[in-house]
Amino acid sequence: MMHSCNVLPCPALAPYVMYYSVVQTGQMDEVTIVGLPADSVQLTINFGPLVPLINNGAEKLSTPLLVLGPTQRSDFIHIISGIDAVSVVFQPGCAGLFLDVPTAEFAGQLVDAEALWSAGLSQACYDLEGLSVPRRIGRLETLLLSLLNERFAMPLSVMRALELTERAYGKVRIRDLADEIGVSERTLQRRITERIGLTPKQLARVLRVRHTAKLVHRTPEANWAELALACGFYDQAHLTNEMVALTGHTPGEFTKLDDAHGFFLKPS
Repeated sequence: MMHSCNVLPCPALAPYVMYYSVVQTGQMDEVTIVGLPADSVQLTINFGPLVPLINNGAEKLSTPLLVLGPTQRSDFIHIISGIDAVSVVFQPGCAGLFLDVPTAEFAGQLVDAEALWSAGLSQACYDLEGLSVPRRIGRLETLLLSLLNERFAMPLSVMRALELTERAYGKVRIRDLADEIGVSERTLQRRITERIGLTPKQLARVLRVRHTAKLVHRTPEANWAELALACGFYDQAHLTNEMVALTGHTPGEFTKLDDAHGFFLKPS
């Protein structure tokens, strides 16, 4: 039976880490996790068997220490029995403070984290195997705090732009955003792309579709034409086209996915 949970970070890491995701499977039917487009970076340590991933339409085999970058398209992870993984889901634009690589370099990529870290740091992650979940998280937080380099903290203008875009679920005009922050559109585009790994328009698109996918799933009886307008789409056709383009699923298909574990599953 699948066990999963999300664990909030300690106060010292809360500005940089959204949460830790724990996934463990026993003997169970195979399932596929449908990952929504994301504006954040995820570092996954997998102590179980390697699993196939579909990234940007291409299938790859996971590595024990994997970085998933910000992406405009859903990733599909095929989960099999025996999985034992913990993931660090960083706040948007904050992974570079720990990985010493600009977030933009991860955009749309699956990267073997061993290529980024020293052998000693990789081994410190593997040494978490055999520990209970609370002790794993505790050790992982100690490691992250030792790596934190606040010299690369996010500029205030990017933090403000991200806050406004997230608060509006992507329903923002880039020109209005630049005016609100007091910078030119070109400057805003450059700063956000460098720190988040997505352009302002891509970021807004991702947040809009993520929000819509969750609403569609929670309210399958909703009037989708009205929902489309409320979520910032021109009409229902625009909503459907964007959902398919970014998630690979129509709104109707999303209503049938299982979200009992905090993410979307579909039986294989």
